[in-house]
Amino acid sequence: RGERGGREQLFRGGRQQQRLQRRPARGASNTRVRFPKDTYFATCHPGLEPALASELRGLPGVLEVTEGRAGVNFLGSKGIETRYRANLELRSAIRVLELLAECQLELDGNERGGGDSVYDAIRKIDWREYIPRGCTFKVKAVVWDNTEVTSSLLVSIRTRDAVCDCLRDDAGWRPEDPRDSAPDVPLQVVVYRDSMKIYLDTSRESLHKRGYR
Repeated sequence: RGERGGREQLFRGGRQQQRLQRRPARGASNTRVRFPKDTYFATCHPGLEPALASELRGLPGVLEVTEGRAGVNFLGSKGIETRYRANLELRSAIRVLELLAECQLELDGNERGGGDSVYDAIRKIDWREYIPRGCTFKVKAVVWDNTEVTSSLLVSIRTRDAVCDCLRDDAGWRPEDPRDSAPDVPLQVVVYRDSMKIYLDTSRESLHKRGYR
């Protein structure tokens, strides 16, 4: 039950939704992709949410802290400085995820169509903004309570296809597979029911390893 609450928290925005901005669509479908500004989700172990929320309220530039399960939503008012401070100073967090985009998937009754909907939505993001030329990326996908999209592997593959196609068509290059090495740009895609959110993992690896030698 607690785990489900953590999943649902990833899809709660509260007043944060008022800060969403929309960019022109890039793909052929009618999927509306929204692009939030300075919206984050800091993950933590269940039970540490109050401690993490307290830490966040003490950081300069952090707004609208909302406790969930296994994490805390918050807004940042100082751009990249907020991200750096969160990763540097938080002690209760595991990772700090920045929300890049979100949408409602257009589903048509079969998993193949669900995979196409994932592709179309991801394709509408201008990935040149997030993946510099020559950099690698990797996708971690999580799927919950969706009757058509049931495979996290499918979501991961379709997301990678869309990102690579975007960079090939718009920037003239295609990222290499990082294989077993750490990617330059780690992404996390969460599908919950008919909703999908795309995050940038700004921590890159668990914060408990911070400063480890």
